[in-house]
Amino acid sequence: MHFFLFVSCKSKLYKTPSIIKRSTIQSLIQNLEDSKNDQIIVVAHRGDWRNAPENSLQAIQNCINMGVDMVEIDIQKIKDGHLVLMHDKTINRTTNGKGRVKDFSLDS
Repeated sequence: MHFFLFVSCKSKLYKTPSIIKRSTIQSLIQNLEDSKNDQIIVVAHRGDWRNAPENSLQAIQNCINMGVDMVEIDIQKIKDGHLVLMHDKTINRTTNGKGRVKDFSLDS
């Protein structure tokens, strides 16, 4: 599953973010729906994964601080029904463990 986290920031990158406002979110949605506009939307897949663990709160906060318009995060259901943020189907690349995400429980 992919989810987009809308963050409201000033229009230029690397500026202090503004408070999330409904009108700003609506303008982002309108921009996405209008294929003929010439506006650029910056979307960070897995957050700022170069400077923080991917899909982490810090990775998302870094994007907000940089002025990124949206952060796309990956959510998966695990064995006990909880939802976790994880891009890959396995934990092999991002942890010291091995196996499929869906085969783990929250306490493991």
